[in-house]
Amino acid sequence: MSAAVIRINPLSGNTDAYQWPISDDGKSICWAILNQGKRSATFDFKSEEAQQERDRFRRRGGHVDHESARSGLGETKGLSK
Repeated sequence: MSAAVIRINPLSGNTDAYQWPISDDGKSICWAILNQGKRSATFDFKSEEAQQERDRFRRRGGHVDHESARSGLGETKGLSK
């Protein structure tokens, strides 16, 4: 059994997208390897629309995990149950 993983990014982008080493076209090689095959979405968690989308996701049985997020971030963004 496996889980569908969707990476949620802030509008400004994630800082690890620019992590060294960088390819000739200016993209992070590490980022490409770590996120290979993952789906992603970008949200402005302060917007009403993003909060409604989060609630729809939860009603469908979705689970939000905060791996690599700073401590307490989920609570401030309304992501923790």
